[in-house]
Amino acid sequence: MNSSILLNIISSQQFIPIEIYNKILSERDKILSERDEIQNKYVLLLEDNKINKKELESLKTKLEEKDKEIIRLNIEIQCLTEKVSILEEDKITRNEKMLLGEIARTFEKLICRKLLGDKTRAYTFKALKDELKDRNELYKFDSIKKELHIDRYKNQMIDRLKEMRLNDAHPKSHNGNKINKKLLENLAEKYFDKNDLEDLKGLIDNICFLKNSDDNLFDD
Repeated sequence: MNSSILLNIISSQQFIPIEIYNKILSERDKILSERDEIQNKYVLLLEDNKINKKELESLKTKLEEKDKEIIRLNIEIQCLTEKVSILEEDKITRNEKMLLGEIARTFEKLICRKLLGDKTRAYTFKALKDELKDRNELYKFDSIKKELHIDRYKNQMIDRLKEMRLNDAHPKSHNGNKINKKLLENLAEKYFDKNDLEDLKGLIDNICFLKNSDDNLFDD
């Protein structure tokens, strides 16, 4: 990985302090410069007819020491690169799982708005049922559950999806692209086995139906 790209990743994601990475790069560059100077002196001395063996050995020793330092610093840089790569992969996985988790939040919110109106403060099934109970209109929830085939297993899937997302995460896009049906279905196939896919894809279909669109599914 190119050092400037690595630095950008470290800077943007704050995986490790930038100062640490800059210090290692600066130290390596300084040693490389010092090594070049020693190498030049070593070559000039070899070309000199009056070879000073003692000085020659001293320069050779210094070159070997610089090579060891460069190897050590290169290993440190490689370790940092690998660490950032692992963290980047972990970040992608977490983001993708948050997108799947957003299916549950969006689905419940859309049902609440459909039954209580766009200005409702309810955005979970529990709050929805409490509100409908106060109005003696619980039958509306039973009716839409039947219409959208919301059974115990789909409810179970909603709970699982909620566990996959962070409490404060409301992703609207993925890699700069708006959330659409195809993206969510691809992620579903990546993280869920075939026994659960039917329920999850059913929730995605429900959201598309309620939004009357297969695109921009998580836009409010």
